[in-house]
Amino acid sequence: MLYLYIGLGVIAFFLLGFFLSILIVTPLCYKRLFHRKELSPNALSDAHYAPFRKEILDAKARMEALPYKELTCVSYDGTELYAKYYDFGRDKTVIFMHGVFTHPLINFSVHAERFIEWGFNVLLPDERAHGKSGGNETTYGYRERYDLLAWIDLERKRTNHKIVVYGTSMGAMAVALASDQMPEGVCAAVYDCGFCSMSDNMRYFSKRYHAPYLMFWLMNGMCRRRLAIDLDESAEEHLKRSKIPAVFVHGTEDVATLAKNSEINYRACAAPKELIMVEGCGHTTAAMSDETSQKVYQFIKKYI
Repeated sequence: MLYLYIGLGVIAFFLLGFFLSILIVTPLCYKRLFHRKELSPNALSDAHYAPFRKEILDAKARMEALPYKELTCVSYDGTELYAKYYDFGRDKTVIFMHGVFTHPLINFSVHAERFIEWGFNVLLPDERAHGKSGGNETTYGYRERYDLLAWIDLERKRTNHKIVVYGTSMGAMAVALASDQMPEGVCAAVYDCGFCSMSDNMRYFSKRYHAPYLMFWLMNGMCRRRLAIDLDESAEEHLKRSKIPAVFVHGTEDVATLAKNSEINYRACAAPKELIMVEGCGHTTAAMSDETSQKVYQFIKKYI
């Protein structure tokens, strides 16, 4: 019996240590994933950018040399948002929604130049908790959807332009979550390497890094309390009600957001749609090639 008590005590000790470590580590991970960060102006350190680094930086330099207007708007929760607006006097505008912890000109300089060639004005917001926009916490698309709707509302009040919305990664999630609330004038949407839900992504990362999913479950509880968002909410449920023509783009070698996410979202989407899977490309780079971007444009052209 003594050995049994000793054994139970050892098990209890390790279980207590496990749960204490989870309780300590979870807030640290929350801060790492959701709090504002100071970013390098050329945040291109991730390996998937390597084949395109020079092309991106060259395009970024050219975009920075172009004249632009500074716009601001206020989102539903009072967060003040900032954007650069490249106005070429066209009757079509593309609104780009960037990924987490990067700059809009990193994700979109190459794409922006192409849209300018195709006859568009370009609106490049800094998403909340990024750049010059307000807020201290990013929400991976859950609150950013309302920021996007605020930018669309501002653009429709300022102009009578036709609008295309283009999101990558977190930005694609924001577009998807807003897809069933898009007002008249939004003609098409591009979803580049979007995900189904943050909970799904966290399950994937818990397996990839051998981390206990309990930590991510607790983190979702923190998000519910602090941010009033639910990481279980999925893009699918909104895409099922969407009427906005949609093109989904994803690289087959994406290890940040698996390509099956776009396949699932594509199947869920109720609007006219197209799926473009790009062999060998990683996260946020699937639409970098001229061939893929032309496929995207040919789809958009049918509805703009």
